[in-house]
This record gives sequence, structure tokens and C-alpha cells, in this order.
Amino acid sequence: MLLKNNELSIASINCNGLLKAEKIHLIRHLRQQQPHIITLQETHIKTTEKEQTFHQYFGATQSFWTEHCGIVSLNADINLTQINTFNCPRHILTRVEHRHNPFLPFYILTIYAPAGTTTERQSFYSALCASPILDQQQPYRQRLIITGDFNYSYQRTDYHRNAPPEWFAMLQDEFFNCINPNPLDRPLPTFCRGDFTMSTIDYIFASPSFKNTVKAREVSYIANSWSDHALLLTTFKMGPPTSGKGYWRGNPLIGIQGVLSTTVAPTH
Repeated sequence: MLLKNNELSIASINCNGLLKAEKIHLIRHLRQQQPHIITLQETHIKTTEKEQTFHQYFGATQSFWTEHCGIVSLNADINLTQINTFNCPRHILTRVEHRHNPFLPFYILTIYAPAGTTTERQSFYSALCASPILDQQQPYRQRLIITGDFNYSYQRTDYHRNAPPEWFAMLQDEFFNCINPNPLDRPLPTFCRGDFTMSTIDYIFASPSFKNTVKAREVSYIANSWSDHALLLTTFKMGPPTSGKGYWRGNPLIGIQGVLSTTVAPTH
């Protein structure tokens, strides 16, 4: 998964647990999409042994796990650093940077909100909003990508009791929906239970610094035996290309040639 022209792809999916034998087919499918980073929800990974096993299954260069979430890097040029500022296994926060610095570092937060009661979701989102992750005084919020299974429909105002007002205000005022950027468009469903229950509860949001960097977005549907959630994929153009014209790629030997050296020499 090479990082071509500074285009970075992030995939996100609720995998409905990774421990069943057929999930190896899901992992193979995820790798075939060639994302650079995969964020996972509902992982059911609870031991260091399982973390190591699935690190190998994904062919990861780095991976971070809780029983609820996972973040996997498939690119050796990308360095992830986990940040532990919020004591809750329903999230993972990492700093993302390129080892050769072709783009500014940023942060990925993946979350798996409780699927149980409205009260449980309210409690989770309230704690998240009060955590250092979303504190305006901290650096994370300015260059942050949020992925995950929110376990409620963001577009349905009658579902807004699932989280405190400050959560909705933050997403509306300070982030944009990478998958459905136009709020007037009907979002594609991301969750299907049986033949009739369909809803949009999985998202990728990003802070405004990424607004003009989204090159591609996709919602794809996979075998029900793998997951009852769709796979979300967003590709960002992170910065200037790593090849092509540019003064910084000039030949350093030119500077010692007489004509040019005279031209650029300071005058006194």
C-alpha cells in the first residue's frame, strides 16, 4: 500500500468481532481495498496474544487494540503513536505522521459507542466531550479525523437524545461529514439487520483543515457473514506530491556555478 502522490486512504468498519473463523475472509477483503489505515469497531480482542495474532493476519506495520476498537496501519512509511488521555476502551486515539514528513501530522480517533441504552450512549459521549481529546486547549481537535460506529443516526434529530448537545454542536460547527458532505443528500445506509432494518450509524468526520483534501469517498457492502455493517473508505490528498517540479528538488550543484551564484549573491 504505497503512499502515492500523498494520497492517504482510511477505511472504517464495525467488524462484528474478529474471532470467528470466517473473519479471515473479511480481513483479506479489507487488505484488497488497499487502505493505508484501517479503523475497526467491535473487535472483541481482549488479550495480548490475540492482538499479536491479528497484527499478523492484517500484515500490519503497526496496530493498536482494545476489546472494542482497533487501528491498523498497512504502510511502513506511516508512523502511529497511541495517545492515552481518556480512560475508556471504546476509543483509540493515535497521532499519524509520515516518516519522511511530506504532510503535517494529524490525529485519528475511532470510537465504538454503546449499542445498549440511550443512557449508556449519553454517558459515553458526555465523557468523551469532557476528555482532553476534545478540549480546545489541546492540539488534537484542529487536525482530527473521527471514525466509528456512533450507534445512532446523526441525521435524525429525534435521535439526538443519544448524546449531549455539545457533541452535536461540535460535529455541526467544527467538522464535516466525509462520506455525506451535503446534508441535503440522503445518506447511504451503513447498517442492515435482517431484510428491513437499515440505518446510517457509521461515520467518518474530519476537521475543516481536511475540507478540500477529500479525493474519494465510498460506502461498500460486504457479505452478511462478515459483518452487518458497510465498509467506509475515504481518500485524502494530504499535501504536495512527493515527485515533480519544485524548487526544493533543485540540483544543489547549480548553486556553485558562476552565473547563478552571481545572480543570487546578496548586494551590499
